[in-house]
Amino acid sequence: QFKNYTFDAIAKKALQPFGLSLKWKNPPPAAARPFKHVQIYHGETVFELLERLARSRGIFVGDTPDGNLVAGELDKSAAPVAELEEGRNILSARVVINDDAVRSRSTGYAQAPGSDSLWGKDASQIKAEAENPTIKRYRPQIIVSEEPLSKRELQDRVDREQAEQIGTSVRCTVVVQGWLQPGGGGKLWEPGEVVTVKAPALFPNPSGSQSLAI
Repeated sequence: QFKNYTFDAIAKKALQPFGLSLKWKNPPPAAARPFKHVQIYHGETVFELLERLARSRGIFVGDTPDGNLVAGELDKSAAPVAELEEGRNILSARVVINDDAVRSRSTGYAQAPGSDSLWGKDASQIKAEAENPTIKRYRPQIIVSEEPLSKRELQDRVDREQAEQIGTSVRCTVVVQGWLQPGGGGKLWEPGEVVTVKAPALFPNPSGSQSLAI
């Protein structure tokens, strides 16, 4: 059990026996908020625990090239680290655009322990919503929180769900020469970095290109 631990403190304690660490990359403001009480489920792996907690803080969890974990959110203002262009440095590529999991509106429900300052419906009927304006059809989603959450935490949980749906609806696989980023810096590709893929055969838009996160 963890009481009043931040996500970073929980991750460090949980990963320590494995000799692993957590690296932050553009952490959201909610990452600094502590969890009042965290219960570990029987049979739950460390990654399952961290991914479950990350949802209520708007955090995405992945891994680094050396096998440690990286956490944060996508920096939408980040400059692309590379440009991959059809006919120049793309050996082969394919894209899958699938909106099966994308919803027009996500509505979350949660409960929180009652106290002198929180009781009644404010504790038992907590609700938060997030909309995707790009989906015109009526495709609602109901999310039941995995654990007790405040209204602010539930809103982070619902917003993260929408961001994941939108972000994973376009998946592009590109084969390039070698393991490293172009430019001679000797740098591996890292999750969360932005790459411009210029491929008119894949993206039928005026520019023929798309900025995507690794």
